[in-house]
Amino acid sequence: MIILYLYITLNRRKKGAVMGDSKGEFGLNYFGAAFWQIGNAWKRRAVAVLRPQNITVVQFMVLRAVESIRNRQRIVSQIEIATELHANPMVVSSVIRSLKKQRLVSVKVHPKDSRAKRVDLTPVGEDNLKISHELIVEMESKFFQTIPSDDDEFNRQLTSLARAHPFTLEQ
Repeated sequence: MIILYLYITLNRRKKGAVMGDSKGEFGLNYFGAAFWQIGNAWKRRAVAVLRPQNITVVQFMVLRAVESIRNRQRIVSQIEIATELHANPMVVSSVIRSLKKQRLVSVKVHPKDSRAKRVDLTPVGEDNLKISHELIVEMESKFFQTIPSDDDEFNRQLTSLARAHPFTLEQ
């Protein structure tokens, strides 16, 4: 229901309007709070389903980014992962070190730039990602079930919002 509330709110939002009601209640009447609460609820569920795979949500996102970039081109670098995720390169570097210790990724010198690192999934990493992805897809289908399955508009608006506010190192 909260997702549906956000969808309706996105469609009804007027320029310059401030979310909230006349009683000054915070909760879900405040647009930012609603996003924060939904994000936390999603993350709690994602953490729970990924726990048996022994990876965090951030590690899952990095593994997915490696797979996504690799499917578009052959060589994946750490900076491309950070760009794909709109994430801080230092955080991505730390996560990759952790994934390397778990033997889920391999890291080698980039063949075209000796200063860069080439990142790839190991066979164990591929298996872990496949299972983790299935678990996340199942969790998300339940989590987002209040959104009509044929309603791509909601996803388009969220994607547009994310693209309008990408991560930069100046933040």
